[in-house]
Amino acid sequence: MLNLKRTKEMKKYIFLTIALISFSFSKAQEIKGGIRGGLNYSLFLEDTKDDKGNLGFELGYFESLTFKNNYKLQAEINYVKNSFKNSEAKRTYTYNYIEFPVFLKFPVASNFDLGAGLKYAFALNGKSKIDINAEESYEEELDKNGGFGLVLEGVYTKDKMNLGLRVNYGGGEVVNGYTRTSANLYIAYSLF
Repeated sequence: MLNLKRTKEMKKYIFLTIALISFSFSKAQEIKGGIRGGLNYSLFLEDTKDDKGNLGFELGYFESLTFKNNYKLQAEINYVKNSFKNSEAKRTYTYNYIEFPVFLKFPVASNFDLGAGLKYAFALNGKSKIDINAEESYEEELDKNGGFGLVLEGVYTKDKMNLGLRVNYGGGEVVNGYTRTSANLYIAYSLF
């Protein structure tokens, strides 16, 4: 029953993203789409002594619409894996999400844009792994939730390649009430 509810909610946001992109097609001068991927590093804005960020990754698809004034509207669908460690408890937390960011990009220099926007994240699963000793570990399922978040980025474009740095804030709470926050270094390639 819970999965059916999440599936219906996910369909609603997929259709909303498609509708927004479809509406924008009529006004766009140039349309690009492609794949993107990169590494992310979890950040903590709360005062944490034992919890440290850990590397994760993101993979996805994007479509970007360029208008007459060179402003861009970009929508994406991404699979995101975030992780962090508690060194004292020898515990690693891992969360997986499907995210739908939509944001505007503003040209600030030749081949360089700044972007800002919103995203919605659907939580797929959360796991905790405790290393008891070198041969033994224990895993458990964690509560998970999604939600809205903010996206800020800077991206350099050369031909069909993009190199970007993105900061994600929000889109669900993780264990201990921390807000999910990460920095993401990515490469994107335009297929058309």
